[in-house]
Amino acid sequence: MKNLLKRLYNYRLLLLATIIVAGCGLTYWIVNLPSGIDEAARQAGELLARNGRNNILSCMICHGANGEGNFDAGFPRLAGLHPGYIAKQLQDFARDPMQTGVKLEPISRDYNKTPRIYSDLTVFTPGTRKDATMNGIAKALTPTDIQNLAIYFGSLPFETTPQPVVFQTLERGADLALRGKPEYGMPSCISCHGPDGRGFGPHFPPLAGQPPQYIINQINKWQTGDRDNDNLALMQNIANQLTDGDKMNAAAYFSNRSLSVKRKSINAISSVYDIFQFGVCLLCQYWTNARHVDGVGSARSTPKFGNASFKFTHQFDNRARGQSGGIFCTTLYRGYSRK
Repeated sequence: MKNLLKRLYNYRLLLLATIIVAGCGLTYWIVNLPSGIDEAARQAGELLARNGRNNILSCMICHGANGEGNFDAGFPRLAGLHPGYIAKQLQDFARDPMQTGVKLEPISRDYNKTPRIYSDLTVFTPGTRKDATMNGIAKALTPTDIQNLAIYFGSLPFETTPQPVVFQTLERGADLALRGKPEYGMPSCISCHGPDGRGFGPHFPPLAGQPPQYIINQINKWQTGDRDNDNLALMQNIANQLTDGDKMNAAAYFSNRSLSVKRKSINAISSVYDIFQFGVCLLCQYWTNARHVDGVGSARSTPKFGNASFKFTHQFDNRARGQSGGIFCTTLYRGYSRK
């Protein structure tokens, strides 16, 4: 008994850390437990997506029977995307472009009679997307339709197989995706779109699993102004620094990534797994004295663990805001340190 007590005393810090982790994990689970998927909305979205209505075409015609998209035709996948992202895109498709800048009517012979329409040059549009097919469909959708479709497609599972890519193309695409163009102030793709282009939250959609031609087409639209629905013109500024070769290389790289999205459901196992992930994260921070800040794609510290030196990248996924998963940590091995 004395030996047992002595052992417990020697490991008092570990026991204390375990108790703290368990308490924090339980608190996190209770506070952030998702309300689950609105099954009625999901069923209504599935019905509309499969059958369409009046002048609303079935989504399956272009986006596939299970929302997987069409690689050959360049139609994007919708399965597994964040419901908030899907809803915003449909709203932007339905929105009429704002009148910005200066519009001049054809010049008449008498310059003084040439009509001019002036408007604020600094207006930021709430977001518009131009597409001959989607504009008409989105305008025919009600707000409830948009919400139902977003919930349905967001709940679908998806899995993609990496596409074969020529090595030189893959290498150039990886350089853009992982490094960007720092000499021009352009960040890497994964800084926003997450490791391997898996996406992050409602604002940064996944690039992995999307048809390469779709990615290229969207960059082209950012450059021409046919798409103007990003926050602070972030993607527009990035797209303007990409060459035609950059587009093809980056698109090919992300088509070479593997991706698996599970069907969204709430059960006891997933909740317990969240607690486990949360506990591991806290223990990692305790033993390595690491300090982490919410973020994606950027290393916050290089803590030491024994003789090994690791670099940690943390991505926080808030279930309270309706996102799936919990807190997870991607650990990149960085070699050994004998300091």
